[in-house]
Amino acid sequence: VKIRPPPRVPSLLNVLVYSLLPLCVLSLALILALWMYRHRKPPYGHVDLSEDPGPVPPSPLVGLKPLQLLEVKARGRFGCVWKARLMSEYVAVKIFPVQDKQSWQNERDIFMTPAMRHENILRYIAAEKHGTNLE
Repeated sequence: VKIRPPPRVPSLLNVLVYSLLPLCVLSLALILALWMYRHRKPPYGHVDLSEDPGPVPPSPLVGLKPLQLLEVKARGRFGCVWKARLMSEYVAVKIFPVQDKQSWQNERDIFMTPAMRHENILRYIAAEKHGTNLE
């Protein structure tokens, strides 16, 4: 008959080290990755309002360029947004009803504000009027 020694029970310190050490290393790596990401990317929405890019150029005549409406993307109270093709690039076209002329003027003024120039904001290209009594 062989007598076997009782199995070794791991100490509490060993259990804590082997279970918490990987969690701490993983947490440290995650914090370091987030810190590096935030410091490489410019802050969200940063716009230098002190820099004046100058006057906005006048609206070109879109009527002279081939604009092809392709599909309706959305309809709402203030008009209809279309996906369109202007020459060789895709553009968004918003068509306002005649009764919402003031909304159109407000939106045009907002998009023509120099501080609104940002890569994530649609750029105002031009406006065109169709129909009679639109003045």
